[in-house]
Amino acid sequence: MNIEIKNCNNIDHGEISLERNKLNIKLGINGTGKSTVAKSITHTINNEDLSNLKPFKHENTEDSEFSPLVSGLDEIRSVKVFDEKYVSQFVFKPDELIENSFDIFIKTPEYTEKMEAINSLIADTKKVFQEHDWLSQAIKDFDQLATDMRTTASGSLAGNSKVAKAFGEEGNILENIPEDLSSYVNYLTSDSNVKWLKWQAQGNAFLELDSGCPYCIAPTEENKEQIKKVSEVYNSKTVENLGAIIGVIENLGDYFSTSTMTTLNEIVKKIEGLDDSDKSFLVRLKLEAEALSHQLKKIQYLSNFDFKDKDKAEEEMNALKIDMSRYQYLDSEKTQQVVKSIDESITEVVDKIGALKGQIAQQDRIIRESIESNQKEINNFLSYAGYKYEVELLGEKNDIKLRLKHADGTKAVQSGDQHLSYGERNAFAVILFMYECLAQNPDLVILDDPISSFDKNKKFSILHKLFREANSLRAKTVLLLTHDVEPVIDTLKIMPDKFAEFTVAHYLSNRNGILSEESICSNDIMSFKQICDEVRDTHPNKVVRLVYLRRYFDILDDKGMEYQMLSSLFKKTTQPYIKTGDSKVDFTADQKDSTETSISELVGGFSYSELLTTLGDESQIVSAYRQADNGYEKVQIFRLLEAEHEDQVVRKHISETFHIENDLVYQLSPQKYDPVPDFLIEACDLYISEKFE
Repeated sequence: MNIEIKNCNNIDHGEISLERNKLNIKLGINGTGKSTVAKSITHTINNEDLSNLKPFKHENTEDSEFSPLVSGLDEIRSVKVFDEKYVSQFVFKPDELIENSFDIFIKTPEYTEKMEAINSLIADTKKVFQEHDWLSQAIKDFDQLATDMRTTASGSLAGNSKVAKAFGEEGNILENIPEDLSSYVNYLTSDSNVKWLKWQAQGNAFLELDSGCPYCIAPTEENKEQIKKVSEVYNSKTVENLGAIIGVIENLGDYFSTSTMTTLNEIVKKIEGLDDSDKSFLVRLKLEAEALSHQLKKIQYLSNFDFKDKDKAEEEMNALKIDMSRYQYLDSEKTQQVVKSIDESITEVVDKIGALKGQIAQQDRIIRESIESNQKEINNFLSYAGYKYEVELLGEKNDIKLRLKHADGTKAVQSGDQHLSYGERNAFAVILFMYECLAQNPDLVILDDPISSFDKNKKFSILHKLFREANSLRAKTVLLLTHDVEPVIDTLKIMPDKFAEFTVAHYLSNRNGILSEESICSNDIMSFKQICDEVRDTHPNKVVRLVYLRRYFDILDDKGMEYQMLSSLFKKTTQPYIKTGDSKVDFTADQKDSTETSISELVGGFSYSELLTTLGDESQIVSAYRQADNGYEKVQIFRLLEAEHEDQVVRKHISETFHIENDLVYQLSPQKYDPVPDFLIEACDLYISEKFE
């Protein structure tokens, strides 16, 4: 698939390709826009706003032509991204190494299949809830009743519970309306009494503004005290609490025994407040309501997780039956009907207990094998990568968590991000990310520079773990963005038999906001000798050929006569000299002739004096600079001007950064895969335009 990116950060326009079910490596220098590629793709797939990626140069432009846009992702529905944000959000949690350990390591398709089989067998226990949809509401009402009758640590009715506040010391104030407020009886006893009381209280604030009623302007002098008394006697919150409790009691009426209902009605109508026997009664009712609700919910939400031991499955099922002798306050005809239906459904499951035990045993085996397999895989990786840590999957059923232990310790490491080094932290994170991807199976996996900070051995260990083992990302569509050439060399050149069949690589370039990619094949990865030989054989500019030849001798640490002559030439000395320590000795005539002949054979003709004239003519160097077709070549030629650029950073880059190749056995030719950033070439271009035009 071909992905087009427009107006995202430093990318004005770019196109990259992705091959399905392969490792797509995109290599590029820092500043190319690799993280922007990751963000723009992720935002688009997740239907997130792209506006925060709009380039600063267009921030005040409303024209849609300059709005961020990504296209070509129609085949991709989901994405997982490994970056610094992932590490901080999802790994190294206080009580487990990675968030959702159970879902990642245990909840396999096979496990889910067994879970569904067990839940199918115990489904009969839940049919009473399906047949009586009102039962779920009853459970909520039982819970609400228990909440309203909150108790203290010692078991007595809490003074700040809703029921205590509702009845207070004066009992049900709606049952004892004062004589001088009798004209308000219809308002106080209506279903909207709370709303009315709030409205009435708000109006009281305006009574002193005028002698008239704030509602109708009628005279109020005679009734002002009576109007105020309504708010003094009837607090809207108290009435609201009272109404709520009465409502819950009415909803649960069918579940209360006759004697319970009689006592509750007496309490509700009391006008002198709650005495000790009332409070004791309410506490016992609360405990029964709480216990019955808890038992009903255990049955309603029964699942495979509730069976800890297959041999005790029958015992655990029978324990779910409800013993009505424990519920004297709730011993009504309707409660007995519900309990009977539930007990019958449990008996039906017990009759199938053999099949249930079998499924539980199979599920236990799956969990055990998953734990052993995942622990072994991760610990093997940690061992051959040289990390002195081990992981353990600890816990039961759906509460299994991955924890970390140092090889020299006995306890699980808490706050792993504080104990691990930067490298250890990132290595753990990227491997755990792999397991999460295997569990979630996204359409696209993005790895934003995951391994460039590691040494060579650890890089390959992680690369092997991510893509070579049976349980890996090998068959997934993966986009690996990196500035590190080693993954390309390892996969395409060093071990093509293990990686090349599912790996494609490209070199990313960003020139003035235009992002492009160049395919990298095995033959593009060469030794520095091969690169030098190719340039010396094919490059039209002899100065460039000589630059590479000197670089070649430098890499080989060959400071022989040819190297000494080329060094003298680039220092623009009239006579070539041999430098030994601090001493310099000019070439003899014979040495000069023989060395010129040797170099001539290597670059197709060479005369020291002629090349010295060329290098001494700045106009020829500037002309060669302008004819160069890649940044790397331009920097080598620019260096021959011996220009002292005023910017110290630019000067350092020109004189050092691209002076000696890296120490890898293999690398990409800078002629084809330009490693020089735009800013450096722009600085060189500006210098030449100012000095030589």
